[in-house]
Amino acid sequence: MTASRRKVFTDLPDLLDPAMLDANARIVAGRMKSWEKSLGYVYNHTRHGGMGRDQWNDHAVSSIAASQIQMYFLVRSHDYFKAMQDDPRLLAAIDDLNAPGGTLVLACHNGFRQLFVDFFSRFARDGLIVRAKAGVGGNDPRNVSAASDPRGALFTALRRLTDGGQVYVAPDGPHATRTRDINVLGHRVPVGEGASFLAWQGRARVRWLSIRREGQTFIPVLRAGPQRQEGERASDYDERFWDFYARCIADHLQGPPWDTAIGGNWMQLLRNDVVSELPRYQAPTTSMKAEI
Repeated sequence: MTASRRKVFTDLPDLLDPAMLDANARIVAGRMKSWEKSLGYVYNHTRHGGMGRDQWNDHAVSSIAASQIQMYFLVRSHDYFKAMQDDPRLLAAIDDLNAPGGTLVLACHNGFRQLFVDFFSRFARDGLIVRAKAGVGGNDPRNVSAASDPRGALFTALRRLTDGGQVYVAPDGPHATRTRDINVLGHRVPVGEGASFLAWQGRARVRWLSIRREGQTFIPVLRAGPQRQEGERASDYDERFWDFYARCIADHLQGPPWDTAIGGNWMQLLRNDVVSELPRYQAPTTSMKAEI
């Protein structure tokens, strides 16, 4: 944690108390720098149901603060999924995650990101996390670094998928070595190309992972992505894959502000000039609603 980031967490003695998450998040939110341009753009393209800008902004910034408190403090000391151990929503997500055949789990750097990793690492029976930065995850064999050895990480991940395991990757990270651009709410977003190759070459089931918050309960949700069709060319599948990923991120940003927890690299992306203006929101098609 950087010194500047550490400052916003000073004199909060109850950071390790999950019951204090909301109260501490509101305090931390008040100490964080303003991201008016970024949040304003998202608000103007969101489904806020008539929620006023100030109220929406309070929820959005508090979700960012809550995500950071979880990341740096609570996840190491608190089991967020223990209270859900008999919840059919958690059990259904675990069953889908471990269904027969290789599963490529996609995430992004928005939302309750540490809980994404926590859910996957705890419940994937043969899981592998592709990390963008070297050294993250320590010597845990369930982690590979795409930064220190991109080819080796790609090969290891592909082998895990073809063996029927589960692979977690967040292609929107800022450290990808080979990138292409996708369009999210009119912004050009670089993503690591390797994810679509893994899905196509490994004939993997694709799932988008998000966390939906209901009070103090954080519910993992898996959304079905495009499956490689028989005889489908890699270039055609590539377009379907990245269109799905871009729509999932847009849906997340346009969803309830208490779930968004917009990440730092996305704050920078959303400050940039729009490259192609899109409608404020279009209702998801039937295929976009496919959730497990």
